[in-house]
Amino acid sequence: MKHKTDNTHTPSSSLFQVDLNNKDEEFKAVYSKIHPDPSAVAKVPIFQDHETGVSLIESMVIADYLEHKYKSSGTQLLPDNPELTANIKLFIEIFNSTFTPAMFSLFQADTNAKVEEGRGRLAAAIRTIDRFLQERSQPGGPFFMGCQFSQAEVVTIPFIQRGIATLPDYRGIDVREIVGEENAMRMKEWMEAGLARPSLAATKPTDEVIRDGMRKFLVQMKDF
Repeated sequence: MKHKTDNTHTPSSSLFQVDLNNKDEEFKAVYSKIHPDPSAVAKVPIFQDHETGVSLIESMVIADYLEHKYKSSGTQLLPDNPELTANIKLFIEIFNSTFTPAMFSLFQADTNAKVEEGRGRLAAAIRTIDRFLQERSQPGGPFFMGCQFSQAEVVTIPFIQRGIATLPDYRGIDVREIVGEENAMRMKEWMEAGLARPSLAATKPTDEVIRDGMRKFLVQMKDF
């Protein structure tokens, strides 16, 4: 695999920067032109390539487009080997079907019993991810592709960042603590390497901004 820097931004492309809770009319208008259903609720991100006129929505679609278009510059986030690429995509799918819904179930939990249930679901997700990393990740480094940073981290680590920033305050749950309790050492190595990656650390909002942005998903507890 080629080794490149993380930077894939060019002046000919842009991502809309918006207040997640208060999207302006320009954003909504652009979104409605891209999505085939005019009644669809506008979501971030929107990507516009001013060089080609391409306009896209949905994070994974945008990530794949950028990887293919700027393959010759920046870090190659998907390998040329189709089996390895498939493993990365499968890892993302597993993560998005376990950790992410477990985290959001905790935001929706409105009783202590449901919080405990959600904590168990999050622990199960951590065990699953750790097992997958042990069985399918590449040797030689902490990332999914070993020493090579890839789309496996770009797409998933931001949700780890959100969980770490919000769950202690919202539900008294510490992601790192559960990783330790489950002895998920491969996930711990992978997670900490991703969190420390300069490109991800530099683009991470403050914990306060993350908590504020995720508050809209939070359900008020009925018991305390």
